[in-house]
Amino acid sequence: MRELLRAWKALGTSECHEIVVFTRQDAAREISSWADDRVKIRPIPRNGPSVAGRLLWEQAVLPSVCVKLKLDVLFCPGNIAPLYSRIPVVVMLQNAAPFCPSVTWRSEGLSRWLKFRCRGVMMSWAARRATRCIFISRWFREVFEERGYVVPAGNPVIYLGREKGRGDAGDHALVGRLRSTRGILCVSHLYPYKNICALVEGYALQRNVLEAGGLKLYIVGKSVSRREDRRIRAAIARNRLEGCIELTGAVPQEAVAQLMANAEFFVFQSTCENCPSTLIEALAAGVPIACSEVGVMAEIASDAAVFFDPFDPASIGRALKALATDADLRASLRKKALARSSEFPTWIEVAQATLNVLEEAATARVRKNGASTRLDSNAIAGNGPLIRV
Repeated sequence: MRELLRAWKALGTSECHEIVVFTRQDAAREISSWADDRVKIRPIPRNGPSVAGRLLWEQAVLPSVCVKLKLDVLFCPGNIAPLYSRIPVVVMLQNAAPFCPSVTWRSEGLSRWLKFRCRGVMMSWAARRATRCIFISRWFREVFEERGYVVPAGNPVIYLGREKGRGDAGDHALVGRLRSTRGILCVSHLYPYKNICALVEGYALQRNVLEAGGLKLYIVGKSVSRREDRRIRAAIARNRLEGCIELTGAVPQEAVAQLMANAEFFVFQSTCENCPSTLIEALAAGVPIACSEVGVMAEIASDAAVFFDPFDPASIGRALKALATDADLRASLRKKALARSSEFPTWIEVAQATLNVLEEAATARVRKNGASTRLDSNAIAGNGPLIRV
């Protein structure tokens, strides 16, 4: 939503459409900094921290609020949507975790796994009831259609934008260290399905080669599970890699592009993704890539990566070795990465394509009511799309 609101601001979208954003009270100020001044920010009432409270507001209160505001379409970019709505609903399906075989109760823990299962059920219901569904990869649309979840006609794939991070992050300490060393970069929050432990084991299997080349592994991302954090640190300690692998913690989003620009190569070992923005960003940075071969990864990286089996540390290690020792391969992949990234849309193009879907959904209601068969931009000025965050 940050990138969409910024792009809509650049496009002047709010000049012909009224945009209303429903969001948590604690996020309202940040969201207003992304959006055009004409965008209306409506903090939602506090329903406590419980999932049940948030779902109750979304399912029971939000639809009636939309009617009172005389909105033309409700956009839900966060996977789930009201199951009953008197206005058209467009839902963006982004979270692949409920549908990936690698995400199990053993890998994630029972509590997190149950949350994923519940989210998957809500996503399937939302897909059936929505006027339009937006997918962010062909692979995920096929997963949904194979399971018989999607009913609405015309469900487009709109990839995430390809632009690098914004801002100058040259003073970040980690950027300086990568600039002065041959660093292998991994950018990933430390969820179990991100497969960090297998990456550590793969590095350990090729330790002699990688150390001889002066290649240190930097794992950039915040810890989200104490159990997984302990597993990763135990794997590093067990293989005596404390001096070879650094867990940096999170860095500002603006620093990621600079980190990639200064890395020797980038590794993406995740077992479950929909449209990984980090992988697209690596392509746009023109950095050589070693990449997991499962799910959507080949669709995104195409021929611009060395692929490996993410469940086999030996396979990961061979990919790391290949990139570490073959300068010609790295040079070839840099060119292929830049060429591949140009096939993804800019965020301006993503925003325009999303707006087109919202207008089509509003048009569908007009047709259903027997009114005009075409709805242009001015027809919904004053009560245009509601963008729900």
